Amino acid sequence: MLPDTPTLTLWEHLDVLRRVLFKSIAALAVCSVLGLFVTPCVFRLLLFPVRDYLDPALRDHYFASSSAEPADGSPGGSEDGRVSLLLDRLADPELCLAEKVEIQSQCLAVLLAERGMTGANGAPADRIRVVYSSPVEPFMIRMTVAFLGGAVAAVPFIVHFFWAFASPGIRRDERRLVLKSTAAATLLFSIGIAFGYGFLPFGIPALLTFNAPGVEHIWPLRGYISFCARLIIAFGLVFEMPLVFGVLARFGLVTADRLAKGRVYAVILAFIAAAWLTPPDVFSQIALAIPMLGLYELSVFIVKKTVPTRVSR
Repeated sequence: MLPDTPTLTLWEHLDVLRRVLFKSIAALAVCSVLGLFVTPCVFRLLLFPVRDYLDPALRDHYFASSSAEPADGSPGGSEDGRVSLLLDRLADPELCLAEKVEIQSQCLAVLLAERGMTGANGAPADRIRVVYSSPVEPFMIRMTVAFLGGAVAAVPFIVHFFWAFASPGIRRDERRLVLKSTAAATLLFSIGIAFGYGFLPFGIPALLTFNAPGVEHIWPLRGYISFCARLIIAFGLVFEMPLVFGVLARFGLVTADRLAKGRVYAVILAFIAAAWLTPPDVFSQIALAIPMLGLYELSVFIVKKTVPTRVSR
């Protein structure tokens, strides 16, 4: 303990800790209540990677402003106008049978495209309908998303409260180490979350390419949010690997030579950890295991540069 730190009894320490816990719970509650107002934005962000596959009603609800104009530049700017023009041509008595069949095919293609049943090239589209599976699920999902968002937003306040409680008993050099480690952990976790979210617009459409043509997906909203959250948080945790190995090396628990010799085991453990952290599909597991191996090699480099290599016995 520092010389200028006043000595507190055990009960006084417990009383200070009680106030810290109360402040932390209050910060979590306030941030969770505020999170209720941003849950629509969270839903929009999570549905954005699959916006081109959504049921038209849901897509128009969340992304109405991004509706594009007809590619052929036809007058009217809507499917109803195009169908009316085609029907007017179909009423021409001078048309032959082949031309009438062609116009009817065009009408059918426009109507199917309007209902999201065909893609841009006229091929059957893989539609996604996001649904609730029970009457209470809308309330539970919104409360869960608000609580998780509030927990993330409350982390800086909680860390500040506990740091104010613990810092008087920590030496100055230890304070600098804790502050640097906390800043590095926050930065790496944020980069991992951004990387995980950036993977969704490529990963989910890649998974949909394995579908049978024209098959419609019915996804429970809870399952889809759980899929995205697990994948994003898994990337955030994996990106902490260089910091973890750096701290272990600082205490002499690992060395660059040991890490380099353990690459074979690292590959096996990476795929095991990816299978445990990600949803049960091979594509997501490989997508997480590859960055994990890259971060392992980065950890070897960081340990080698920051910690002198010890002579192995």
